[in-house]
Amino acid sequence: MVGVNSKKMKTVRKISTVGISVGLISMLIGLVVSGFNPAAFVPLLGGGIIYASMVFFGFGLFLCLIEEIADKAKGEV
Repeated sequence: MVGVNSKKMKTVRKISTVGISVGLISMLIGLVVSGFNPAAFVPLLGGGIIYASMVFFGFGLFLCLIEEIADKAKGEV
């Protein structure tokens, strides 16, 4: 079961990395284009994407850990 959790965690990490990268790029481009106006829409959208990716990573990590703990409690590992 450790291999399955490892695959799931790698997938969660890859998706989170892509999300954070896209959010960071859009936030930086939005700030440059808007003349460093932090109240513009695109920088806020980029920040939201970064935040959502971090929350997704946290939930994915939590679920993988809970699965591993439950499997250990059942004696499957």
